Amino acid sequence: MKKTIAILLSALPFYANADFSANLETNKNYPGITQINITSKENSGTLNDIQINRGNCKLYNYQFQEVKKLDPIQLKFGKKLTVFAMDGCNVIEVTLTTNQDTYQLSWQ
Repeated sequence: MKKTIAILLSALPFYANADFSANLETNKNYPGITQINITSKENSGTLNDIQINRGNCKLYNYQFQEVKKLDPIQLKFGKKLTVFAMDGCNVIEVTLTTNQDTYQLSWQ
């Protein structure tokens, strides 16, 4: 089941009944780079895939290397994963595929 959740202000974190929350930050040191912070709200949540703008924006890790295939990442409650969108990508939607469900997060 795919769940769609709209986030009205990107400066505010996303709170809903989901395994993970996410928020966006603009990187002040590097214009054109958007930081996506994903936080686990479950004791043992597993991220299997992250897509930005339905796969139209590339996903980068903390070393700014492109991530073509995400290995499953287990995050315990309160732990955060930070990924990046680059090349001037305007992040409108992030889809998180977990071991429980698929969540579609929207910023408008």
